[in-house]
Amino acid sequence: MPLAPGYLLRFADLRPHVRLSRQTVLTLEQAGRFPRAVRFGPRCTLWRSADVIEWLNDPEHYRAPWPMESSHGR
Repeated sequence: MPLAPGYLLRFADLRPHVRLSRQTVLTLEQAGRFPRAVRFGPRCTLWRSADVIEWLNDPEHYRAPWPMESSHGR
């Protein structure tokens, strides 16, 4: 499945594109080096596809914006 902006991705949808373990994604997210997830409760974590595409374009230099700095209307 190709990535397109405007979608929310479960980890199972995200994994084939990023090729990282869940723990690595969470560690990078906490460090601001991976897009911040949207959490809809303790068992529902989703990522915005536009943010993931931005990360894929330059994962080495990606820095997640603080929640109020987002350019995606968050």
